[in-house]
Amino acid sequence: MYGGSLDYIEHKIEECADTIRGRAPKDYLLQALANHLDELKEVLHNVEWDFSGDASLTDEDRENIKRLVGAGKEMVCAIEDAKRVRDELNGLIKKSL
Repeated sequence: MYGGSLDYIEHKIEECADTIRGRAPKDYLLQALANHLDELKEVLHNVEWDFSGDASLTDEDRENIKRLVGAGKEMVCAIEDAKRVRDELNGLIKKSL
């Protein structure tokens, strides 16, 4: 059931994109930002449905996420998590000695 697990964020992002378009129609950088928000809105819609148990993220959804967050960002997060785990393990090892 679509339960708004992300507080229906897609609608807020859509409103934001529409506001940007309306207030800065000749600012092409802001227009590009609004277009980016449209893409983000679609991805977040699918993530919210996944979190709510209504659907699962497809391979295409995951590829869209990778494209939006940028090359290498997934690896950066994995490395940060590995460092956190390493630090926790080092702390536990020091306590046990």
